[in-house]
Amino acid sequence: MSFAMSPYPAVGASGAIFGLMGAMVEFGLRNEKLLGNQYGSFMSTLLMNAGINFAFGMTPGSRVDNFGHLGGFLGGLVISFLVGPRYKTIGYDRSGRQQLVDEPLYKSLLKKFSGRD
Repeated sequence: MSFAMSPYPAVGASGAIFGLMGAMVEFGLRNEKLLGNQYGSFMSTLLMNAGINFAFGMTPGSRVDNFGHLGGFLGGLVISFLVGPRYKTIGYDRSGRQQLVDEPLYKSLLKKFSGRD
């Protein structure tokens, strides 16, 4: 996205950092129940951090590559949606903690289309 849209060179790892932020936002949206009371602060901290960084990039005279940041963020969202963990609670252990199992999207699709459980 940066290569096609931005006149400034893409230097550094900020696009990758925004990719991690995008993946964490998608994880938070998908696992809201798992995060419990911490969901609100988790999401607001991530989105506020991303918003502040985008705002700094829009200041006059800034040479920040916002298209690189946006591309990283969207890429992180998409990749996390496709291959990120999809936790399901399968029970509780003796101490009352949840036992989780991961069922990625591709496994869910295989089950659905193959007719097997």
